[in-house]
Parts: sequence; C-alpha cells; structure tokens
Amino acid sequence: MHVVLARNRNVIAEILDKLDEHFPHAGVDQINFKIHKYLRTLKIFKTLYYTSFTIIDLSLSLMPIFHKIYGSINSIFVEWELIVTMELPFDQQQPIVYEALYILEIWIVIFYAFYVISTDMLFACLIQILAMEFDILGQIMSEVDVTKSEEEAIKELKKLINIHQQLIEVSEKLDDIFAPLQLINAFGSITALCTTSFLAVVN
Repeated sequence: MHVVLARNRNVIAEILDKLDEHFPHAGVDQINFKIHKYLRTLKIFKTLYYTSFTIIDLSLSLMPIFHKIYGSINSIFVEWELIVTMELPFDQQQPIVYEALYILEIWIVIFYAFYVISTDMLFACLIQILAMEFDILGQIMSEVDVTKSEEEAIKELKKLINIHQQLIEVSEKLDDIFAPLQLINAFGSITALCTTSFLAVVN
C-alpha cells in the first residue's frame, strides 16, 4: 500500500488542490450548503472506525493473557502464546525471548492498524468531500436563474459543466489509486484468513 501511495503522491496532491478549489470556504456558503451534515457523517464514521479497530487491537493483544488467566482459573497448564502463531526455529517460551516477540507483535499490530486506519480515513474523507461537491454543484445548477439573458445563462451553465468535468476527472483519478489498494487489502485479508485457518488445523 505504501508503494501505491508513494507513487501517486503527486496525483493525491492534485486531487486535494482540486477539491480545495471547489470547496465552499465562506461561512455563509457552508451554512447554505449544509456542510455540517457531511462533516457529521465523517465524524461518526471516524469514531466507529477508530473504536472498532481499538477493540480488535486490544482483543488480539490481550488474547494470550486471557488464555493464561483462563488456564489458571481452571487449573489447566497453558503455555504463553503469541498474538500471531508462528513456527520458529527456537523455543519461544524461553524468558526474554517470548517477551521480545510479544512486544514486537504488539508493535506490528498497532502499526498495521494505524496504517490501515490512516489510509482508509484518507480515502473516506476524499470520497465524502467529492460527494459533497457533487451535491453542491447539483444545488447550484438547480438554482440557475433561467430568467436571465440567454448569454448569461449559457455562460453560467458552461462554468458549472466545467466544474462537473473536473470533479469527474478527480473521481476517476481517485478510483485509479483506490482500486489497487482495495485489491491489496482483499488479497491480504484472504491470505490472513487462509493462513490462520491452516495453522489452526495443523496445530
């Protein structure tokens, strides 16, 4: 994912510039176009997304401890487990070795979660802003004063059409960047599920 984003950083910068160009910065315009509605949607999405990832991360990180506590309560010997089961060429139960591996895996889980959240939130924000600008464009177009002179009406419509074309180009560029990342995410998720299932059966 990092490679895809790095290769397209200039395109992302262009997308941000285009979205900023058509974003209603004036307070009056933001009220008229109900920008708060879109921002509220983003805030809700961010809260739910961060909360779910935090719960998943904590669950994964604390699972070995929960297993150990469960074994102690039921008088069952339970070896210390890693967050992600790995076949290693050395005894991972040795003092310091296990702790080092456990801390390393926690760091990897947190880093991966942060990276995924950051990437997803970037595209979620871009898509939401793009959708908002399409809606605003539709509102402006519906309010075009057709009682004006034909020349003025055509001039205004041409301007709106030009903005519409620019937004379509932005959406196409966004799709070109987003599609490979989604493929990587899907492939990674499938690989993780298959690998985990295989290890569960083998062990």
